[in-house]
Amino acid sequence: MKQLLFFILIAACHSSFAQQRDHKDPVADIKDYRFELDLNDDNDTIKCHAVIRLVAAKDGNSLLIDLASVKNDGRGMRVAAVKENNQPLAYTHANNLLRITLPLKAGKEKTIVIDYKGIPADGLIISKNKYGQRTFFSDNWPNRGHNWLACIDHPSDKAAVDFIVTAPVHYQVVSNGLLVEETNLPNERKLTHWRETCELPVKAMAIGVAAFAVKYEGAIGNTPTDGNAQDETAPADEKKDATAKAPEEMNIHLSFPVSLYSWVYPQDREKGFYDYGMARDILPYFIQRIGPFPYQKLANVQSRTIFGGMENASAIFYDEAGVAGDRRMEKLMAHEIAHQWFGNSATEADWSQLWLSEGLAVYLSLLYLEDKYGTDTLKKELAKSRREVIEYSKKKTSPIIDTTTDYLKLLNPNTYQKAGWVLHMLRTQLGEANFWKGIRKYYSAFAGKNAVTDDFRKIMESVSGKDLKQFFSQWLENPGHPALQVDWKYDEQKKQALVTVIQKQAAEGAKDGLFQFPLAIQFENEDGVMYKSALVKERQTVFAAPMEKPPLKVNIDPNMALLYE
Repeated sequence: MKQLLFFILIAACHSSFAQQRDHKDPVADIKDYRFELDLNDDNDTIKCHAVIRLVAAKDGNSLLIDLASVKNDGRGMRVAAVKENNQPLAYTHANNLLRITLPLKAGKEKTIVIDYKGIPADGLIISKNKYGQRTFFSDNWPNRGHNWLACIDHPSDKAAVDFIVTAPVHYQVVSNGLLVEETNLPNERKLTHWRETCELPVKAMAIGVAAFAVKYEGAIGNTPTDGNAQDETAPADEKKDATAKAPEEMNIHLSFPVSLYSWVYPQDREKGFYDYGMARDILPYFIQRIGPFPYQKLANVQSRTIFGGMENASAIFYDEAGVAGDRRMEKLMAHEIAHQWFGNSATEADWSQLWLSEGLAVYLSLLYLEDKYGTDTLKKELAKSRREVIEYSKKKTSPIIDTTTDYLKLLNPNTYQKAGWVLHMLRTQLGEANFWKGIRKYYSAFAGKNAVTDDFRKIMESVSGKDLKQFFSQWLENPGHPALQVDWKYDEQKKQALVTVIQKQAAEGAKDGLFQFPLAIQFENEDGVMYKSALVKERQTVFAAPMEKPPLKVNIDPNMALLYE
């Protein structure tokens, strides 16, 4: 959950979040990066030898790479050389773009090498931790990776990555993927090599360099055993086909268990290992309900991220202050672990589609809490989220699918809590079985790929047999939510309660400002409890609830199924 923690730092780095260019018509598809980084303790200058393998998407004569240019304060990267097959290539570097003169033929592979160095203005946070020890932690979200990595800094371009970090010997290095090599070098230096073969968006690539205590938490089985991750009602040939296609299409390591680790500062060893050890319960919950974990290891890492948590693929960074030795981090950890499936593996195609990452992580973390602590816990969390959505709507009106290019503004209750509520309403309307079936089918279809809202909608329609266009449009593409006035009276002669529902929200967003939704009402009288549900879609809706005795109490939305005020 990318909650901002250090507002002064964010303000100073604000310009680094701005979109560099339009990525909707790519010239090339990056297949893999190899970043050979040199770090030191004498200054904050980093050196990088980047090897980039790509396939041309169309014919052209130049390649654009995102890389921060030097700013007035001296921070930024200076390019020393660009080569192909050890031959120099012409280039220009300005306005955070490295333009390389390079003949491109659609479908043909190229490998280029870029040597550069500089002091990162952002993206790689070089500072001291809470114990005064020097640390290096990447913080790439949303598009800050180009401040230290030569890359295509957009979620639509995903690539495998190797990080080969040379640093003073007293540091340990954690990163994406599996550890390939760790070698002590002359002059008190050490080389550490991590490799991730699954394709990642740059926002999820990471290194953490610090003094750590590391605990191996064990190997978690990565094959669902209870039938949840495969629809048991599907025809046998369909199940067989899904199993046969999974390894290639989902870009996951089905045959390997997940190696689970906790990385914490040595001073926080006891509390940190307790906190991060909760992943032993969280990870199996999602494996059983969504499908195999996308990566071969998961490290939960105490860090200097500016967010409460950053869901880097297979190496989640948490704010260093969160370690407490109790269970207060459980919901956050469930959120970040859910991101490994949604956001890292099945990735939103553009920033406007961020709800497919954050909304799913929010709601899936609540379903984990419901499974562990009961439905009352879920209702408590949903009530809190509803209050946050309502309060935010009084300050700003915008839809969940927001096309702003100031990506920091997407870190709001719309993208998180409201999107989670949309998923809750969807689950309520589709039913438990269809909801989870859709989640599994969506992940299976887009693991290792990019998706947009229509992809998710069509899959939910396919599993439920329902037309969801109106539902998705009103809740995701339009701002606001229903504001209801509900009145009732009892008609003694007709023996019925008459309920009047008026939509009071302003005429903005949905057609005429109106929403369409089922509303449940609970009536309590001397004879017991009865429920009535009605479809509300007009400005005023009146419906009757037959009952022999007048209600003593009327409850609106008793099962917490509607986002409204």
